[in-house]
Formats: sequence, C-alpha cells, structure tokens
Amino acid sequence: MTFEFLPGELWWVGRTFDGVKMPLDATAEYSVDLCHVKPNAGASVMLSSKGRFVAGEQPFCVDMRKGCVTVSSEEKLKLETAGLTLMDAYRAVAARCFVQADRAPGEVCFSAPVYNSWIEVGFETTQQKVLEYARGLIDSGAQPGILMIDDNWMVRYGLWRFDRERFPDPKAMVDELHGMGFRVMLWVIPYAVASGHPYLELKDEKLFVMNVDGTPKLTPWWNGTSCLLDVSNPAAVKFLTSQLDELVRDFGIDGFKFDAGDPLMQDGTFSFHFPIPQNADDALYSRIGLKYPLAEYRESWNMGGAPLMLRQQDKAHTWDEEGLRALIPNGLALSLMGYHYHCPDMVGGGDLGVVNANGPLDQELFVRYTQVSVLFPVIQFSMAPHRIMDAVHFSACRLALEVRERLTPYLLRRVTLAAKENEPIFAPLEFYYPNEGLGNVTQGFCLGDRYVVYPIVWKGQTQAEFALPCGTWKDWRGEIFTIETHGTRAYAVGLYDLPLFEKMA
Repeated sequence: MTFEFLPGELWWVGRTFDGVKMPLDATAEYSVDLCHVKPNAGASVMLSSKGRFVAGEQPFCVDMRKGCVTVSSEEKLKLETAGLTLMDAYRAVAARCFVQADRAPGEVCFSAPVYNSWIEVGFETTQQKVLEYARGLIDSGAQPGILMIDDNWMVRYGLWRFDRERFPDPKAMVDELHGMGFRVMLWVIPYAVASGHPYLELKDEKLFVMNVDGTPKLTPWWNGTSCLLDVSNPAAVKFLTSQLDELVRDFGIDGFKFDAGDPLMQDGTFSFHFPIPQNADDALYSRIGLKYPLAEYRESWNMGGAPLMLRQQDKAHTWDEEGLRALIPNGLALSLMGYHYHCPDMVGGGDLGVVNANGPLDQELFVRYTQVSVLFPVIQFSMAPHRIMDAVHFSACRLALEVRERLTPYLLRRVTLAAKENEPIFAPLEFYYPNEGLGNVTQGFCLGDRYVVYPIVWKGQTQAEFALPCGTWKDWRGEIFTIETHGTRAYAVGLYDLPLFEKMA
C-alpha cells in the first residue's frame, strides 16, 4: 500500500523508541519494521494529524521517502480516514484496537512517586540497603509511594524466592515499609538460569521456548544468556504466577516490575507451545501483569488501554536525545498508542552502565529531569534527591513535586477518564489544538485538556519562548492573558521555573 502525504500532514508511528523522530512530515526519510519494537513498547498503528490512520493486529513495515508512504504487511491493511484531526484518528484506533479495561492501575501510582532501588543500590541489593533507602526518603520529607526492589533480591533467575542471606527477614522488611506508607513491588523477568533448579524441571516439562531439536532456546540479554519461559504455555505462566502469588500471600508484596520480555524474532529455528504471530509473546507477557493491581513494564505490544504502568527505556544522564530530551517525545508516542499510564525513566537517568549514583552528577540536569517528569502520568525516582543534591537544587526538586501534588486531583480525574474512555492523560498539543501550527512541538505537552506544559530542557537556559493555542491562559506565575492568533510568549526562566499554562477560556 502506497499513499502520499497530505499538505501539512504529520504522522506518528507505533514504536516508542522512535518518538524522538516524530512527528514525521513530508520531508522525512524514515523506515521501520514494527517487528523490531525493542527496547520499548509498540503497537501496529500509525496516526495522522489529518484524521487518517493505519491499524492492524500484526507488525507492519513503514517506509517514508519524498512525501510518499509505503506500508507493507502480511495482513491486509488499508489507509482509513476517521475525520480531520489527530483526535479523530486516535479515537477511531482506540475504539478498534485498545483494551477496554474500565480500570487503571492502583491510585498510588499517580498520587505519589515511585522509588526504585536500581541506581541507588544496583546489584548489591540487601534488606538493610532497601530499608536505609526508604528511611532516608522519609527522613528527608519525601512523600511515601511505591518502593520497587529491583534485580538481585531473589535466589536466582527463575527461582523467585527471597535470598535469605541478603534478605534474612523479608516479612519484617515489608511490614516496616508498609508502616512507613510505601507499597512494595519486586522486579521479575520471564527468564531462568540455564542450569540446576528450576532449569531441569522446566526443560523436561518443555515450559521453555524450545529449539526445533527439542532443547531450550537460549537468548542473550543484558545480564548474560538465559532460557525463556514460553508465555504461550499456560503451565509456564502458572509456574511464574504461582511464585508471585506466594510472595503476595506470604510477605504482603503489592505488585511486580515485569522487566525484559522483548519479543523474539521468529526465524523458524525455535517454537512456542502454541503457534503465535510475531510480537505476540510480548503481548502475552504483558497480560500476566493484569492479574496484579501494581504492574510495570518496559516492553509491551498492542496493549493500549491496559491498566499497566509503562516505563521508558533506560536513559542516560545527559541533556540530549539519549537522555532528557527523549522523555517528552517518547512519552507522546506512548500516549498515542494508548499506553496511558506511562512514566519517563528514573529521574536523572536509569542506565546503570552510564549513570553512577555516587559519581559526579549535573545537579541542574537532575532538577530539569524532575521538572519534566512531575507532570507525566507516573514519576519514578531512584537516586535519592536529598542525598545527591545541595540545598538549592534539592529545594527546586521539592518545588516541582509540590506542583504535582497540587494537580493530583486533576490528574486522577484524567486517569479515570483514560480508564473509562481511553482518553489520553498526556498528549501532543496537536491533539487538543489542531490546525494551530503546534503539531511540531516536541518538548511540550498537554496534561489533559486543561494544561499545557513546557519544561526547560536546555542546559543553562535563561530565556524561553512558548507557542500557545488561542484562548485565555494563566501562566505558572499567575498572570492571565489572551492569545488571539498563533504566536509565542517570551519569559525569563530560572532553575525553579516549571512553565505551566492553565486554560481559562
């Protein structure tokens, strides 16, 4: 299928990691095979600012050259028109493709921050370190929310029990964390170490993805090479969830961070329990999390509308499109695929390979990371601001969090609307203000239909201009003004500024 760009048309395609390249206009040279959504969520959709869309069930390929778009797929697809705007295209796709869940993740995901042990603690996870982290947060005045215990709390990959040398009394730990006001989540993956227990039992019962010669398939990932649970096999899913259910029952665990699960490229050298389409293993893994009120994923496929938290791929501690300036455009891509309940990566960056919680950090960058993140649907920390920041920068972070606290009632109303009607919480300006020349805004966003947010994303910036839609607005400093024709407002900005505009009329 081949078609031409319409005059002024913009496109968003269903691969989160390419959000930094979107929207795509008639000058774009862009190619993607949606079989390759790794390392973040994706969907078999593309949406236009002129109300057009393409939507399927399986991955398709997109190629854009010289104002011409070619879409190819094994399934029969067609270019459809739902109206004249991005909102029209989105709502048509939502009605056809999104999960109609009528519920959101637990309210605590939105009413308080998430804190993750990953950068703060790394692989040296122990009961003592987790409790020290939590106590430090409380002592600093931080709002308790969700505390995620990341990798290396368990005996081994595939054996999801607390390592009692590092966690001698997990029930007491969870009780203490609950007493502080935290909900507790644990990191898990659908992989198992390829030796010993439980590998031998899983191999014999063929609960792994299997090679055609009858041996378990091995896959490389960031911690080595492992076998993969076959999520198309109900017995393999039960093997995982029965362990998770024991953790809920015996220790009071509130939910799980389901990491990894990147879709396997089906090349004929291995097989699932049941034949499944490409990327369906990613969707089946996501469905496991629906059982729990608190579930976070980094990878997902065609699960728009589902009550799951989606986190962006690990980011660097940088100002560029590998770090801070990737957060908003990739978040916009997530929203347009229906992943309503998403968060940027951990504030300051969550790539352990390049972010050192005990090394030199750019405190201005950490503040701007916080300001960008506070009005996403979900915000997640790892590095503890009170530990790494001086008084000036720490107070700037606290001020940004106070903005989120003030807007939490509105945010929760938008969460309810997302759950019931698949209306986005976080959206491009083009979504609510079409045809006003705002389609190419990539470092600003709408929080619902009431607020426009323009966080500062350039180091040392002291002056900024913000393009705003027509209407009457109140800025973050309390000034009320009217925009009658498309234009910009200029401001002097400092470290404490989080530019936020409220629609008055």
